[in-house]
Amino acid sequence: MFRRFGGILPVGTNTRVLVALVGGMVAMALILRPVMLVNGHEAVMLRYNPTADRAFAYAERHFDAAESESYDLARAKRYFTLALALDPHHPNVRHELSRISFLEGDFGRALSFIDKEISINTEPSPASYYIRALVKGYMQDYAGAAQDYETYFAVTPANWAAINDYSWVLMKQGLPQQALEALDWGLGLWPENAWLLSNKATALYDLGRDDDAIETARKAQRAVKLVTKYDWLIAYPGNDPLIAEEGLAAFRQAVDENLEQMEKKRPAQR
Repeated sequence: MFRRFGGILPVGTNTRVLVALVGGMVAMALILRPVMLVNGHEAVMLRYNPTADRAFAYAERHFDAAESESYDLARAKRYFTLALALDPHHPNVRHELSRISFLEGDFGRALSFIDKEISINTEPSPASYYIRALVKGYMQDYAGAAQDYETYFAVTPANWAAINDYSWVLMKQGLPQQALEALDWGLGLWPENAWLLSNKATALYDLGRDDDAIETARKAQRAVKLVTKYDWLIAYPGNDPLIAEEGLAAFRQAVDENLEQMEKKRPAQR
């Protein structure tokens, strides 16, 4: 079984290794002090002048994986929930709560939030269809996920992550040729993308094109060595930035293992 990688991961698919370094305690305290001041200011402002817009803005700050010092999933969830309570029709708040539920592995709740977002928002973000597709994919509603990806592509320019995830649900439906066509579309725009190359290798292998699969897997192996921690954070938005190194290592290991399996299972041995 080959490991396929999409554009976002629930937190439950990653593990975190925490190492206590006594010598780093002072430095950590210096880092946390301004964060604590900001958090305190937010709490005061929301207590004495609560508005949905303010709660939403604070939540977005704590849900930005690129800002590791302020990232706080629990606080983001609390502020988004407050924004929803203050204004049940606030645009995009259910979208963000769906993303958080997805990251927590609560796919049923994530689907409920994003369905409601799409139904009540007069101008839903194209990304809402992407989020719903991701949720449906993890709930094994692959046909429904594919339909939402196609809606997403129809209303906004494609990005490589959406194409990659679309190919994943097509392969899960047993449609490797359609997946390959989607991946070739993506690689026409991002020819060195490690995620697209990795999934293309799997699609080729599923089609019985072993030599092409191995050649593409080798390209993926070369490409993944150039992927940075920042690239990984962009690929998996909303995930804790502290797990980026581990996530990137897991991706590289999966690409290596996929290639190894393909090379062991050449046509004569299949």
